[in-house]
Amino acid sequence: MSRHVVIVMKVSPQLICEGLPAEFEAQLSGASPLEETLEAPELLATDAPELRGGRIFVTSADRLPRLTKLGQGCALLCIGDTRRLDWFRRHCAVITVSPSLDFYTVFSAVQQVFLRIGNWVLDTYQILEDGGSIQSMLEASAAVTPASMIVVDSSFDCIASTGLRADSAESPEGVPDGAAEEAGRRLPLSQVDQYLASYNLSMSEKEPFALEFDQLQSLNVNLIDANGYHGCLSFLYYDRSMRPGDSFIARHLARMVLRCVSQPRGKTETRNDILKRALSNLIENLPLGTLELAALQAASSNGTYVCVLMRPQRRSRELPLSYICNSLEEDIPGTIAFEYKQTSVAAFIRIDRLAPEGSRRDELERRLLPILVSLDMKAGMSDHVSNPLEARSYFLQASIALDKGSCLQEGPSLYRFQDYALAELLENCTGEMPVELYFTSGLRRLFAHDKNSATSYVQTMSEYLKHNMNVTHTAQALFIHRSTLIDRLERIRSLLDEDLEDPDERLRLEMVLRALELRGQLRNQLGGYSQSGSIPLM
Repeated sequence: MSRHVVIVMKVSPQLICEGLPAEFEAQLSGASPLEETLEAPELLATDAPELRGGRIFVTSADRLPRLTKLGQGCALLCIGDTRRLDWFRRHCAVITVSPSLDFYTVFSAVQQVFLRIGNWVLDTYQILEDGGSIQSMLEASAAVTPASMIVVDSSFDCIASTGLRADSAESPEGVPDGAAEEAGRRLPLSQVDQYLASYNLSMSEKEPFALEFDQLQSLNVNLIDANGYHGCLSFLYYDRSMRPGDSFIARHLARMVLRCVSQPRGKTETRNDILKRALSNLIENLPLGTLELAALQAASSNGTYVCVLMRPQRRSRELPLSYICNSLEEDIPGTIAFEYKQTSVAAFIRIDRLAPEGSRRDELERRLLPILVSLDMKAGMSDHVSNPLEARSYFLQASIALDKGSCLQEGPSLYRFQDYALAELLENCTGEMPVELYFTSGLRRLFAHDKNSATSYVQTMSEYLKHNMNVTHTAQALFIHRSTLIDRLERIRSLLDEDLEDPDERLRLEMVLRALELRGQLRNQLGGYSQSGSIPLM
């Protein structure tokens, strides 16, 4: 775009006031100071019959016209102040500057504000024509705002930035003050966590909005078009207050950045992309192509993995899952993470490099837990994946761990499959029949006894079997005397009329009792009702 192209610039009185030198001591007051209505400045004559709308007029306190009409959207810049300005303030925006200034200096300064803004607008259009470098647009915008700037995409990856301080959370350690941040770096989890907690992402907001966290002010404009949310432009204020006039700059810059983001660009598929597609197809039980098979075979010789299935909870359900995938891959090298059914994140995490044999899973938990807590997520973890072609089986393990752990245990955020394997096994063993249909006659007599007794024979039998029929340990668990337990066990054996020394009979009883216990835990957690619950649990 050549420089002779004319673009009619309209700026706000607020932006003019903020653009004047500090020694002008400019003050803004009056009506509608934030609307972008003003074109190039004019000198105001003392006999002017009208102040045309959409213009800013420069005058002094002793040269204000006595009778004049005010056009809609006009503004007045006055050298000095006077009570006569009160009438103008009721009808238009008024900027006052120090009375010691002369006309030439003030008028020239206002023109420089328009010239600076106009050149900046032309620069952004020229950059767009030259290929649309978002980084170049931000660097050009440093001429019109003192704020640091950052653009993140819909995955919260930083795609451009300027002016980030080396001691801030946004900038990697060792980056000089004012240097552009490396493209592709994501926002830290700590910032995303605060953003979610305070504002629930505000991803549908179409007007500029302010956020504040860690004593850092920011002005933000979402990048939204007919195709949805593409990211966000943020102005960051580290050691200065936010300028209201920056809303105009942010809006224009966001429009230009959005046009850059929306421009079609070719993307070369990487080996990691192929591997993600292969694992996703395995999980979905879909056929694999030649490229996918080759990628899986190559991965099988790269190390040992575990499958982790992560699911957002209430606060982070609107968080882009692609951001979580990128976070995992960046924080834990060797991770392959991808979206699963647009509700969860499936990750195959390489663990053989994390720590020595025997402590790898503990080290993985140490790294995963802060991420899960920060993003308000829960996750299930599989056993070691020795063969990527068996990814579906290990994904099912992670899914079972997540579902069972979320129901049976309130505390942690990360659940291991082996901790819930027995619960899954018991649930599958009963099949479609209610567990009560597996009762022996003796077990039904124990339940019948418990209906009319304060002492539960079923609970006693369950604890006795759990403690491998050790009388001392069972008595301690039930908080009763050993001799009391021995007498109770004699009565239980009489009603049960089964040989507990027979391993098959003992296993059957233990499985039935554990299945009942599991059903009770699920019922308590989910608040559900079991149709087969006519017989009391314990």
